[in-house]
Amino acid sequence: MKLCVLAFTALLTAMPVIAQNPSSSAQMSTGNASSVEPPVHPATEDQIREYLSLNGTAKNSRTLMAQMVKAMHATSVPYLPQSFWDDLDAEFQKVDLVAVCVPIYQKYLSQEDMAEIVKFYRTPAGQRILATQTDIQRDASVVLQKAGAEIGEHVYLRHKDEIDAAKKKYDASQAAPVQK
Repeated sequence: MKLCVLAFTALLTAMPVIAQNPSSSAQMSTGNASSVEPPVHPATEDQIREYLSLNGTAKNSRTLMAQMVKAMHATSVPYLPQSFWDDLDAEFQKVDLVAVCVPIYQKYLSQEDMAEIVKFYRTPAGQRILATQTDIQRDASVVLQKAGAEIGEHVYLRHKDEIDAAKKKYDASQAAPVQK
């Protein structure tokens, strides 16, 4: 059930992007390149670093990496020693996420685009969205998780008999002695 909620949340999060570009769902499944032409004058590294500083990405990158390692640890095989996780975390902390992101932003945004984006984030409206973005994302996540749980429950109930029969068959196959 938890997996259903997470999958549904991921789908709903991606929906605005898919809705803006109908071909994006095909690109996501096939791995095709973007239909957007690369800019003639890509954003500069300094512009991108300023943007990522303004929007908090640069500051939060270390926390993001630590959370990623914790999530990996929580879902990994249980026999990996703590020294492995400590070493992995230390290696991830060395990664400059901003530097990794620069070529990605340059692929899609021009110097002019980035100048306007940075200009916006310096305005009161830009500062407001930055100040409230975490709250908006948290609230949206709660709503999407609830919607996902409700949908998952409805679909589960529609298939309950089928699921129960499949579980019974599975349990019986696991309990059956192995014949040689």
